[in-house]
Amino acid sequence: SVLIHAGETIDSTLGVRFALPTLAAAAFGQVFSDTCGVLLGSTIEAAAEKLGLPMPGLTEEQQTLGTVKRVATLGRVCGVIMGCLLGMTNFLIVDWEATERAKRAEELKTIMRTVMEDGRSVLDCARATLWVVDEEQRELWSS
Repeated sequence: SVLIHAGETIDSTLGVRFALPTLAAAAFGQVFSDTCGVLLGSTIEAAAEKLGLPMPGLTEEQQTLGTVKRVATLGRVCGVIMGCLLGMTNFLIVDWEATERAKRAEELKTIMRTVMEDGRSVLDCARATLWVVDEEQRELWSS
């Protein structure tokens, strides 16, 4: 959940502003998410203790047994998988199109700015107007 929201926020803000690829935003989101996991790990354990959940209470000898190590590893893997599945429920509410629309709008601004600046120079004129027709909305735009 932290990874998805952080990555989406980075992609829709810094990604649009600095033309970062979506995978770069995802990587930054991963760094943020992992940092949160490290910082909040003991908080979750403390909350479990306050809820009265039982601690394993294994002796050092029991902790070295192969069976205990395998069960602990299996528990960690299941926890990671369940956490990822729970976090993926955010995919149901995130507007993925918004970021793409913002990126396209920035590209169009750059294209229009270039056409207007270079167009005046090429045509050797002091003023120019760029007309854009939106066929779908039946609108005429000028710049």
